[in-house]
Amino acid sequence: MKHRILALVLMLLGWTSRPVSAQTVHLSVNSELEEYLRFAQTISSLQPVPWSIRGFSVKQESTVVAAPAVHPWQQRQEFFRPRTNGVRILPISAAAIFNSAFPFGSNDGAVWAGKGLTTVFQAGIAGKWGPLSATIAPLFFRAENSAFTLMENGKTGKLQFADGQFPEVIDRPQRFGAGAYQLVSPGQSTIRLDGFGATIGVSTANQAWGPATRYPFILGNNASGYPHVFLGTESPLNIGIGAVQGRAVWGMLEQSAFSPVGGPQYFVDGIESGRRRFTAGIVATFQPRGVTGLELGAGRFFHRAWPEGGPRTGDFTSLFQNIFKRGLPTEVSLPGSENTKGVRDNQLFSLFVRWVVPGTGFEAYGEFGREDHSWDIRDFILEPDHGGASRMVGVRKMWPNGLALRTEVINYQAPQLTRLRPEGAVYVHYVLRQGHTVKGQPLGADVGVGSGAGAMLAFDKYAASGRNTIMWERSLGRDRGRFYLTDVPMDEAPDVRQTLSLETVRFGKPFDVTAKVGATMNFNRNFSSDVFNLNVQVGTSYRF
Repeated sequence: MKHRILALVLMLLGWTSRPVSAQTVHLSVNSELEEYLRFAQTISSLQPVPWSIRGFSVKQESTVVAAPAVHPWQQRQEFFRPRTNGVRILPISAAAIFNSAFPFGSNDGAVWAGKGLTTVFQAGIAGKWGPLSATIAPLFFRAENSAFTLMENGKTGKLQFADGQFPEVIDRPQRFGAGAYQLVSPGQSTIRLDGFGATIGVSTANQAWGPATRYPFILGNNASGYPHVFLGTESPLNIGIGAVQGRAVWGMLEQSAFSPVGGPQYFVDGIESGRRRFTAGIVATFQPRGVTGLELGAGRFFHRAWPEGGPRTGDFTSLFQNIFKRGLPTEVSLPGSENTKGVRDNQLFSLFVRWVVPGTGFEAYGEFGREDHSWDIRDFILEPDHGGASRMVGVRKMWPNGLALRTEVINYQAPQLTRLRPEGAVYVHYVLRQGHTVKGQPLGADVGVGSGAGAMLAFDKYAASGRNTIMWERSLGRDRGRFYLTDVPMDEAPDVRQTLSLETVRFGKPFDVTAKVGATMNFNRNFSSDVFNLNVQVGTSYRF
């Protein structure tokens, strides 16, 4: 282990999950520059840019990078040049990640960092030709994926690697097989056409819905992006009483090799529900006139069974269906179930708010998320937790000297309602049994499934030379007790991780270097013993 850590440090090769571009701006979801600009634009006294539908259009990028005149990175003008016509080479990035005891990492796109050494490489090109723009930014990673103790799930064969608690209703492997795991991903690639107030395109890039950065309920950058087409507003549209922005997406979700779903790609029945899923979603924000800095929004995201012969008109229009289950068309129920409404799909829904106090560097935000439909308005009013619900709040603040604070908390632990009747759970599903995942990783918050929670507190110090960060995080990965799965209390539940990490980013010419070390104590890991993990990351990005 000592030799591995020494080699890791000496390599000084790595990839920063937040690449910074040299010539013209290219903002990917939760990238280093995007994260900084979110702080910087709150220092301005102007109307804040809405931040709850990302990635940005080219026009929005140009608005976002028009940061206030006084901020810690103001001298690094190479970071803030709007896209210009022509083709350019994106930074070439590489990274090495080491975990001493178990897989650890989140919000890093397609990358899955197992036990041992994981290496990551990314490169690409970007171009703009009037209203047409394109980014091709593939990513490759290889995880050593050394052996560690798995949570016993009662399965054999490939499913022994499946989730320890919910192996039949989510595609979230504990380990991606018994050997090295590697993947080539199209990464943050997009072709889009902007103009006349609209944007349309095809993409595999990550999306972010809602104001959260660490714990988004529906979509963030924890997993890889998925192939999708999108149609929306190019920038907020003035409608008199305020400004609105929206986007609709349709795409395809694939599973990992360790999914509980077998059989053909299309839906056959409740057992062979299809290795491929169709997804449709819509998200919108509203900035009311007269209330500077306020941003309200909502989103709904559907997983639908992939039909034999491919998607049909009803799959594309499903995002406009009735918000209550009672109003859905009647379908034939599946064996073992009496449900005749929304049989072959699953909805996630969220309401969110963000408020920025212009010129102060302060913002506060929150999100309420729901898994599946409420039966009717009465059901929603009486029991909003029915089916699984999430609550997230966050606060961010930057001072003129470059010191910044950010904190987020999410909770979707199983409610007391489970004492009274059978309940659904967040991110898992009993028909489309891959759950809210793509290629084995959660599309939303990466804390736990079924019943989870997370909290983080970070202090950043920005300077012309880069950034230093200290962060604490607590995540509830697994939860089980008297009111959840059994009537027998467990002394070694819940399964909780406490992590303290230090990170530094240093800008150079032409190299940027990143280094991070994190210490995690996993209490009651897999409802068993305590396990310590050391996470070390080093990286560099070459800017042309």
